[in-house]
Amino acid sequence: MEVAAIGFLKAEGHRLRILETLGKRPGSTAKQLAGRLRIHHRLSDATIRELLEKGLIKEEADKYSLTDEGIKALTQVSKAKM
Repeated sequence: MEVAAIGFLKAEGHRLRILETLGKRPGSTAKQLAGRLRIHHRLSDATIRELLEKGLIKEEADKYSLTDEGIKALTQVSKAKM
């Protein structure tokens, strides 16, 4: 994963938090994500759209999960934290 993509995730904390939550709880809905992260549903929806556009998550029947690229990104961010 490119440094720019890691920067994309770190630039907006909600992006990374949603990615981490989906890593632990795949198949979550936007409403569930907003509730778990205690953020407004509009922020959740906007962040989900950004992650979908980057190909880091995928949607099936209004439920979201990580793509292979999303898993790689999460791994890279975790390594960068160390």
